[in-house]
Amino acid sequence: MLGDVMKESVEVVKMATFNFLEGNGILNKESFDKIGIHLHIPHGAIPKDGPSAGVALFCALVSSIIQKPLKSNLAMTGEISTLGEVIAIGGVREKLTACKNHRITNVILPYSNEKSFNKLPEEFKSGFTIYFVKHISEVYWIAFTDEDISDIKKVSFPEDATLDLNFIDLAPPQFDLL
Repeated sequence: MLGDVMKESVEVVKMATFNFLEGNGILNKESFDKIGIHLHIPHGAIPKDGPSAGVALFCALVSSIIQKPLKSNLAMTGEISTLGEVIAIGGVREKLTACKNHRITNVILPYSNEKSFNKLPEEFKSGFTIYFVKHISEVYWIAFTDEDISDIKKVSFPEDATLDLNFIDLAPPQFDLL
C-alpha cells in the first residue's frame, strides 16, 4: 500500500510529466487526458513512502507514453517538483550501495546531492558514472537519447577492485504502468 507521501509524489510526477511532454511538443492535453495511468507497486518488505522515486516514476511514465525503453545500466533517484526541478534526497550512500550490489554503474542524482556524494570515500565511488541533474529535461536526455550529454555535469570514477561488497542477485522491483 502506498503511503500518503508516495501518493502525493505520484500526483506531482503526473503533473511534471504532463508539463514536460506538452512543453516539448510530445503530447498535448487531450491525448494525455485519454491515457489511463495505473501505477502498481508490489507489496513488499520495504515501505513505499518517500518522494525520492519521483525521477524514476517520471522515466517510467515517459517510457510508457513514448514507447521507448530507458538506457540499460542506469539507476536514478530524486524528488521532483511540479515544475520539473529535481530536488535533493536522503540516503545517497545506501542507494549507491544498492547500485553496486546490482552492478549498475550509471547513476542520476540530484545536483543538490553533489556535496553529500563528494563526502563518500573515493574507493566507494569507484566504478560509477554519476550525472548530477537539476531538471527532468536533463533526466530525459540522459535516459532516452543518444545525443551528446557532455554539457550535463558528469563525474566518472574508474573501476576499483579493492572494494569488496557482497553482491546480492535479486530481481529489481517491477513497476507496471498501464
